[in-house]
Amino acid sequence: MTRPKKYHQKTQRTLGGATAKRNGKLTEELVDNLNSIYQGLGISFRLRKNFEPYIRCGFVRGGFKAVYKGSAEPDFTIWLDKLAGYLEVKGRDNHRIRKDVVDEHQMIQLLESQVQGHLGLILCKIQDKASGLSKWYLCDAFQWAESNIISFTGQDLISRKVGVECLLVPGTESPHILEALNRLYPSLNYNYLPDAQKHS
Repeated sequence: MTRPKKYHQKTQRTLGGATAKRNGKLTEELVDNLNSIYQGLGISFRLRKNFEPYIRCGFVRGGFKAVYKGSAEPDFTIWLDKLAGYLEVKGRDNHRIRKDVVDEHQMIQLLESQVQGHLGLILCKIQDKASGLSKWYLCDAFQWAESNIISFTGQDLISRKVGVECLLVPGTESPHILEALNRLYPSLNYNYLPDAQKHS
């Protein structure tokens, strides 16, 4: 039996949404791992996951149905030594990421955080077009919002001064966002080293 065209379109959208959700979850897990990684190195660092505001409205096999009861905050609240703010995390299995992947409500909160003198950061993981390997980029929310293009490659993020490439914490698959923070904001000169190393 031949399926209607609309059925195939809906199926593709559903599969695409599921893939994006799965990629997003894996990306967030690599970021969440930074809590134990940095603390194990003696670095003052704390990430708190901001869970999406939904309520359960029924059950299905293997899970439950839910509906949103409000707009979501950025993915994480971040606390550093004398610094704090919001961090939104996005992962795409592609070499390009759309500007509007950060929704309006989340962007407003990121920008408000910056206006108040706090951090408003976007961390994204996308593929490098030349090598096909995934790379991380730490971005400034204001520069992201003010950009006049609808999507970014990694090169776009760097050349337009929206963000900087994030190296990995040695021996892990997680992005070294504290090292990248100083390259994103050179005047910040944030010393994230443990106290014992700051004065050595």
